[in-house]
Amino acid sequence: MTLALDAGLLRDGDFPHLRRGPKGNEIDTDGTEFCKVVINASATFRNSYAHGGTTLLTLDQSLMALDTAAAVIRQLYGGRNKRMNVSISP
Repeated sequence: MTLALDAGLLRDGDFPHLRRGPKGNEIDTDGTEFCKVVINASATFRNSYAHGGTTLLTLDQSLMALDTAAAVIRQLYGGRNKRMNVSISP
């Protein structure tokens, strides 16, 4: 995900739940601050959901995690990035 961020494939404006939030009009759509938070938190999310815990009992957190994951997938594999002709390899 860090490589995708560095390649410009992820940006804050493509996370729908940020735009719907109370400060949605203040988001820098080309910014990457939230993307950096997602990258840092992704291992914690993964471990919490894969190994169990109380996270799934909180509906708001569960829905936000799913919404965030879907937004990352759309950004990485959606039409916008196909036009960018960017290749990410390890």
